[in-house]
Amino acid sequence: MFVYVSDSEWRSDRTVGNWTGHISDHDLERHYLGMVTDEGELAEVEGHLRYCVACVERAEESQAYVDAMRVAGSFVDDAVGLQ
Repeated sequence: MFVYVSDSEWRSDRTVGNWTGHISDHDLERHYLGMVTDEGELAEVEGHLRYCVACVERAEESQAYVDAMRVAGSFVDDAVGLQ
């Protein structure tokens, strides 16, 4: 489940019951990176993404951000001689 934290953030919280909101940016990034490994949480996130256009759009933005950070990181690694 996801609970309201502020106007710009919703946070996962299984203690709230059946009330649902939107997926937090943190959880969207975790999902894209494959860090959501709990089957119950994964089912909640993927189920929510099936019907919530707003979260799908935010997930796509999150994916673009993560990919951009990976590219930027590779430039930094090259600049300082890391492989």
